Amino acid sequence: MNRHNRGARRAPAAAWALLAACEANEPPPQCPSAIAAAEGVYRDCIAELGLAASRLTIGVSGDIEVEFDDSYTPEKGELAQRTCEPPMQEALALGLLACETTEVGVPATAERLREQVERAGERGFSGSVAIVRDGALVWRGGVGMADRERGLANDSRTAFDCGSIMKVMTAAAIFQLEAEGVLAREDRLGDLFAGVPADKAAITLAQVITHRAGFDEYHDTQGDFEAMDRATALQRIFAQELWFAPGTAEAYSNSGYTLLAAVVEDAAGVPFPEYLQTRLFAPAMMTRTGLYGDDIWPEGQVAVGYDEDRFGCNSPACWPAPSWALMGNGGLVSTVDDLVRWSAAVEAGALFDTDTRDAFRREVLGARTLTIDGEPAHAYSGRNDFGFGAAVGEVPGRRTWVAVAANAAGNHNNSALLAQLVQMSLGALIELEP
Repeated sequence: MNRHNRGARRAPAAAWALLAACEANEPPPQCPSAIAAAEGVYRDCIAELGLAASRLTIGVSGDIEVEFDDSYTPEKGELAQRTCEPPMQEALALGLLACETTEVGVPATAERLREQVERAGERGFSGSVAIVRDGALVWRGGVGMADRERGLANDSRTAFDCGSIMKVMTAAAIFQLEAEGVLAREDRLGDLFAGVPADKAAITLAQVITHRAGFDEYHDTQGDFEAMDRATALQRIFAQELWFAPGTAEAYSNSGYTLLAAVVEDAAGVPFPEYLQTRLFAPAMMTRTGLYGDDIWPEGQVAVGYDEDRFGCNSPACWPAPSWALMGNGGLVSTVDDLVRWSAAVEAGALFDTDTRDAFRREVLGARTLTIDGEPAHAYSGRNDFGFGAAVGEVPGRRTWVAVAANAAGNHNNSALLAQLVQMSLGALIELEP
């Protein structure tokens, strides 16, 4: 299993006007300069770690295959994955973005946006898109097949596994409970759970939310569908050797978000899936959002994933409910219609008061400062090993929300498509502040 693609990452975007290197009008499916730029960033990064690659292949979707020379050690390999793959992904997404043009000052029409999505479909994208600009729906639709065997097409009502976009929801639950005075982000794990080892007792919820606690990436040994109860998950997570002293560095951790799900359960007094439905999805009017195993989608409206890895029917329609191997860090199933409803609900105050909303965006979504046409912007994404991926872009000052979901995520870069659609929607270029 290509496990390191499982987690959600904040989708990259930046000013790209000076970086175009492909044919702007009709770029090839795999923009050569984008892949070359990504390879260069990765090689430079691993060189700083004392590593060299004898073979390196980066796909248009961001998948990476690398063989190191004799400089390799397991420790250096882990460090390369954690520190060098994120900037490589950013360089790739930006390079792909450079292969498209945005008519600055002229927001794209619904027809132009539809054409852009259809062009992406010709290059391998299979999925759905919803675009809201200035609070009004501009375009929604899909390309490719949700289920090839049954001949069912993707549309905006198709439900997809959204990977670790779940983490955004889990963090939102913590912020809600803090606003209600039930807990605080500065609460320490040693005060929230019994028997926490000494090296982890002082870790705060804030450090877990921002991936600065030092926990490992995973606590399972068999993948997303490993059967695991809550007690086993907590035991495994607290038994982990920390990657670093809490608060001194950052390392992406699914395990940390499983801990947060347990905190939500204890603080709210209800099972975590129930909290999601009653306190987050229902107020946001996300009627077609849930977890694996939920019976809320009409027959034929849940996509099948298409990638090298498969599990069962390879669709959330038949996958089992998340165990505590995945609880809080994945297992989210949604539609692009519902994902833009989420963004609108956060903005409108349906989930938080204004101060809490702003803190949530700053701490959870704002690791890098993105702007477009002078307005702050946020982007986040998720992906699993079975063909599914999703990405959301938000420009709150313009009440503009874009959601992209895919069921053949290995064939196309969702983050690049997201950035293209956000730029085209507003007729402006995304910029990444230093």
